[in-house]
Amino acid sequence: MKKNLWMKRALCMFLSVVVSLGATENILPQRMIVTEAKCSSCTHHHWKNIYGIKKVVAGMKEVWVVDQEAYDEDEIGTEGYAVRCKDCGREFANYDDYVEFVKERGAAGDYAHGCYEVLLHFTVVGTIHHDEVGHWETRRTYKTKKYVKYKKCTKCGRRKKVSR
Repeated sequence: MKKNLWMKRALCMFLSVVVSLGATENILPQRMIVTEAKCSSCTHHHWKNIYGIKKVVAGMKEVWVVDQEAYDEDEIGTEGYAVRCKDCGREFANYDDYVEFVKERGAAGDYAHGCYEVLLHFTVVGTIHHDEVGHWETRRTYKTKKYVKYKKCTKCGRRKKVSR
């Protein structure tokens, strides 16, 4: 008895596939063509809901969008300076000492020490804080919704559309 029931169900599933493909005239003998795949073992279907999930708009909300993060910047100041002769590389604590050196070298007949450069000594004096920069945007919020996609017979596997 169980073997016959199994074979009927298999034939029912085969017929439903053949009918859904539309290829009945070449596969089945003329007397076996059916317009609707109906399983003889399923005189009473046992429908089970098959669910799907879709995303739906739940509402709108204001969101802060950061364009630039907050950061700290070192404030730089000069602590002092020095003067360096470009010809010989000798450093002096201030400009007056350099002028004195050039006068001495000029008195000795050495006139090559006329160019100099100023060396600044930089130090961190403090910290400047910059707040974050951004703007407000209105965005949609979503939620997931469960719905019945179709119904399926637990016995024969037949599907049935659900009206929405």
